[in-house]
Amino acid sequence: MPELIPEIHQSISEHLANSATEANIITDLMNKGYDRDNAEQLLELVKRLRNAALEQHALSKSISTSVIKPIKIEAEAIPTPIPGGFPTTIDCGDIIVNIVARLNEPNTIIFENVLTDEECDKLIAMAVPKLSRSTVVQHGTGDSVIDPARTSQGMYFYRGENPLVEKIEQRLSKLSNWPYENGEGIQVLNYKPGEEYKPHYDFFDPNSDATSRSLGTAGQRVGTIVLYLNTPEEGGSTFFPDINLHVMPKKGSAVFFAYKRADSSSKTLHGGSPVIRGEKWIATKWMRENKY
Repeated sequence: MPELIPEIHQSISEHLANSATEANIITDLMNKGYDRDNAEQLLELVKRLRNAALEQHALSKSISTSVIKPIKIEAEAIPTPIPGGFPTTIDCGDIIVNIVARLNEPNTIIFENVLTDEECDKLIAMAVPKLSRSTVVQHGTGDSVIDPARTSQGMYFYRGENPLVEKIEQRLSKLSNWPYENGEGIQVLNYKPGEEYKPHYDFFDPNSDATSRSLGTAGQRVGTIVLYLNTPEEGGSTFFPDINLHVMPKKGSAVFFAYKRADSSSKTLHGGSPVIRGEKWIATKWMRENKY
């Protein structure tokens, strides 16, 4: 099996997202210097990785609804930073945030000037002593486990843990037009060269036996804000395979996306592409349906 380097992984993922034929993808790989056998193996590997992310959240037909209480898939409301019109900025009270780009489906917005350079540096400094290997929520049990799909180091701040975190969380509440009390604590992640987070969804699998543990009284996740705390030299984009979008990390900027339905129709499958040079620091804020 040839090595699946970051550039080839991204190239094949983008071809698949654009519905390119397998023959065309293999031809493209051969033009890049791979023989046919290696090209076919690389294509199959990326297809398996992509399908694994989709299948993790697919609705299972094998669970009896008489045993497991059905979980609703669609939220009644989701965060909506821009209720209408085409503003170029949002006043968050203590800072004016710039709107760079937006999509309607999925509801995705790219912001600049969400954090100052000083705020980014302070968040990183406070996170460093608490970093540990990042985990994922295990399908079926709800346990947090280490998984090769996520190779970063991370930590969580409790909501309102200190004045800086409190100030940023209040700002994000105004930015997302969503109650402060409905937000999870901020998570800070650090990616070194070669580290990544393979495509996944942020909402909880409504088909998992452990969903009730994850949802509790706060309900489903309905929105995400990824804040970029530095600018890597190369790589480290937040990419959305279903809409062929790469958001490049830029210090102080952020990408917001919301998901009313907890299934693949949300088109919010996303991942963190491998860092190629330098390192990447991000902070993630998840929003719930109810008070968290």
